[in-house]
Amino acid sequence: VATINPQTYTVSMMSIARDSFVPIPCYGGEYDKINSPRSTSRQAFIDTVENFIGMDIDYYMELDYLGLVAIVNAIGGILINNPVEFEMDGCVVPAGQYVANGWQVLEFCRERHAFVEGDFARQQHQKEVIMEIVKKIVTL
Repeated sequence: VATINPQTYTVSMMSIARDSFVPIPCYGGEYDKINSPRSTSRQAFIDTVENFIGMDIDYYMELDYLGLVAIVNAIGGILINNPVEFEMDGCVVPAGQYVANGWQVLEFCRERHAFVEGDFARQQHQKEVIMEIVKKIVTL
């Protein structure tokens, strides 16, 4: 979830763990994983997130894996700082700071098992990737 303040030109971001067990409005308030209502509808998912965080979602962006790869490749890659080398789905993501291509960025956003922090590392990497994409687009 990103909050943009147009007066101070600041952006705040927070992640919600995909395994968060929350009340789902379209399920009559029964508890389930926060991502579960997306299989019902986009609006059901948005309603669930709004209910959970206590604020309205004015805009959203939905992106699949290939969309992320295409965006990153279209802007010439983005800078990532990967703490540990890993391989996922045949794609090697080296350790270190470098300009990564779309497939490396995708796997950097998806991987959690290679990191001690698990899903928390993945959430952090996803935020970093979003910020790097925005930085790169703004500079273009």
